Amino acid sequence: MDDAQKESVFAELLQHSWSRYEELFHNERMDDVLLGAVVASCVREGYQMLELNSDGVNHYVRFELPGDHSRLIFRLRHLAEELAVSKVLGHLAEVVVGYGERVEKLGARWSSLRSEVRHPFLATDEPGVVTFDAELSGGYLYAQIPLLLDLGTYLKHDLEVDVPLIRSHLDSAVHALKRVLRGRLELTPS
Repeated sequence: MDDAQKESVFAELLQHSWSRYEELFHNERMDDVLLGAVVASCVREGYQMLELNSDGVNHYVRFELPGDHSRLIFRLRHLAEELAVSKVLGHLAEVVVGYGERVEKLGARWSSLRSEVRHPFLATDEPGVVTFDAELSGGYLYAQIPLLLDLGTYLKHDLEVDVPLIRSHLDSAVHALKRVLRGRLELTPS
């Protein structure tokens, strides 16, 4: 091989290395971008972020709407953080969406609801299974539902986010949870 051929081969190696590096970088940032998209979409709807934390696998975020003090909670987890897994499964995320309202006499309502709906054999990770939880100190009752989302629907290859689309999908889930919560317990906002 002459010098020109060696330089050409070397240029191809660099190009391939950068391509693979960008692919790894993109894959590792998907959950952070998802978190940012959820935050951006909720803030655009007027919610204020109350809390944000992560345990290294899951991101937890909580919002409150100032007018009626309703709350949204999210648990976000990228299920395909390894590049090989994402190649097979695609970029999937488990997103648990929760909607909560303040409830008068929450302790009594929660006791009756918990004994009725919190069965020990209930698989709470299954998409579409609505569960209830309470924040007794704040007086909030939540309805929540896990969903599996294809992140490719919301995030482009350059990590650009389709915020209106993710907002509309999250709005639909919140609308359903609000109806379940209010209908199940015959709640009116306090």
